Formats: sequence, C-alpha cells, structure tokens
Amino acid sequence: MIIFYPPQPVCTPIVVADMTDSSDRWSDAEIQAQSLLNKPESAATLLPSSVYSCKYSYSVQHNGVPLGAALKMSMNAVISSPPAGLIAQVSIDYVASAESVDQMSDALAKFANPQFKIMTAVIVERTARSFINRRFVAFSVVLQPDAYGTNATLFIHAASFDDTLIKTELGYQFNITQPLKAQLIALASRVGYTCSFSLGVAESVPVSGRLFQPTTLPKILDEICLQNKFTYTINDKLIAFYSLIAAPDSVSVPEAKNIFSFLGFAGNLVWGVGVENYANVKFKTPIFDTKLFDKITIYNDSQSALFQGFKKASFRVGTTIPESYDAYVIRYAIERNDTELCCEVTATNNWLLAQTRIDGILESKVFGAAL
Repeated sequence: MIIFYPPQPVCTPIVVADMTDSSDRWSDAEIQAQSLLNKPESAATLLPSSVYSCKYSYSVQHNGVPLGAALKMSMNAVISSPPAGLIAQVSIDYVASAESVDQMSDALAKFANPQFKIMTAVIVERTARSFINRRFVAFSVVLQPDAYGTNATLFIHAASFDDTLIKTELGYQFNITQPLKAQLIALASRVGYTCSFSLGVAESVPVSGRLFQPTTLPKILDEICLQNKFTYTINDKLIAFYSLIAAPDSVSVPEAKNIFSFLGFAGNLVWGVGVENYANVKFKTPIFDTKLFDKITIYNDSQSALFQGFKKASFRVGTTIPESYDAYVIRYAIERNDTELCCEVTATNNWLLAQTRIDGILESKVFGAAL
C-alpha cells in the first residue's frame, strides 16, 4: 500500500491499497499501525486514515552505482480511476503561489524544500518475515484523462528526502588543510546525520578545496566521492563511506534473508537471472528488506553456466551442496503491477569492476587495435 501524509499538523493519512489483490489486503489495525509507525515529524496529531481501494502500480528504484546519478532513490506510482476525494487530498501546491516569471524561475521554487510544506509518501509491503517501508517526498502529482474523457489516471512522482530537499545548512567550504573525514563528519552533523568509514577511507586531506552552495546532500557527496575516489550510501540517518578498491566490510556469513538459490537449496528463490558488465548478476526475487552494498550469497543449485568466470565463495561438495557466489547489492528496484510483485536486484561479484564501466574500456581497446 501507499500512505500519503498531507502537510497538515493535524493529519489524516490517505491510504491507497488494492483490496482485490490478496497480497495487498490490510486489516484496519494493520493500516492504523503502519500509519502511526511511518508518521512524519511534521504531523503532530494523526486522525483515523482515509482508505481507498484502487488499481495501482509503482516502481521504487535505489541506485548505488554509478556515482553522479540524477536521483539515488525514486518512486513512480500510477493510480487508475482515482476517486475525486483522493485526487483532492494528494494534490500538491509547491509552486502554486508563484505569481511572476521571476518566482517560477527561482531554483528554490521548482522543488520541495524546507520553505514549503512537503507531501510525504510511504510505500509499505509485507515480506516473508515482517514489513518493509520506503519514505519519499512527492514532488509531482498529475491527473491525466484518457482520450475519451471517460476515465483518468493519477501519476505520482517522488524521490527520497535527501534527493529532494535543499537545506541552507548544506552550504559548506571544503579545504585542503584538514582531513577529509573530519570535514565530512562536520557536514553530516549539520543536518543530523552520522558517518561511518571503511578502513583507510577519507583519512587524507581532499584533493581540492571547494565551496558548495546549498544543494541536496547526494549532489555534494557525489562530487566529493568522485574527486577522492570512494563511494557512499545513505540509510536512515547514517552515511557510510566505502573504498572503490576494497569491498565493504561485512560478516563472513550473511543474514538468512540475503541467501538465494535457483531451485530452493537455501534461502529465497531467484528467477530472470542475467549477467551484465561481466561481473554483475541481475535477478528477480520475492520482496525482502535489502539495502545498498549488502552482501548476498547465491547458490548455483541449477548448475547454470551464467556464473562462469565468477569468483566462488565455496566449492561444490558432492551432489548435495552446490557452489556459491558472494556479491554486493549495487542497485535494487521494488515493483508492483498487474503482472508481478517482486524485487529486482543487481549485485556485483567484483567490487572494483562495479565502479568502472569496463565494457567501454574493452571496446576502446578492440577498436584501437583495428585502427
């Protein structure tokens, strides 16, 4: 289901679910519990939720690679035949008060930011073990009638809080006299975040000084990481920084939710498996609570040749235990539509290759040799 929180101190959550779908049926107690659990800080008091049963679909994408992507985490939802009450309650008016061309051209007037009251949207899904949720700021709601004017579709575009909001506190001057780690911790603390660093990351001074004007947090971190050759991810209020050379630190045995197989040897089932960029495996699996750069293990119980050339985590033992491969999640998407409800994961078996577009390098070598 999708829960919308209109920007009001006394807020009535708007819940959209497809009660005709067995995977999306919720009791009143579950709806109220999830509405309360995901309540934004701006809502001082919650009234009972308004629930609408509609046909809808959505796609949530969270990208860790490559650095510099336009949006790290985004959500696009489509609601078919929305009732008039739903349309009125989820409409947003970030720029409705602009009365001149100058106001419309102002960069701060184009996006949701702390000067405006924001519309929060939360995706909630069941997993095999519990619930997962992903929080967004809705920045565009468009009602599109069909060609005959007999029906309409509501299109909702949203992005994560960090991708959307511009804060004045994010203006920062990086210098080349202090260690980069200390400066990153100071920047993060301005907006209420803490930092963690892999061994050896950000120990030296920045390669160049830079004054960053107020912008979104990922845009600042993308540029800093590109210049200083490391990467990062944001989970809740923690910013974790990782080396581009060494894989993220993790326990030797991943959690049970991060184990997969083709035919059911262990963990969750995978399907639609493919390989891209030589060392990345892409597959679909039932929804689970994954995070960027989590370590996962895939057992090749189907003896597929797709993993030919991948580095093995364990070798085959007789006819009972298949070989396994470790990988790190670099991208995932949660999809709900009429045909499937799943999580599409892209993970890399080679951390270094995941950070480099090796296919472009090899192509240039091929064409270079031919010239």
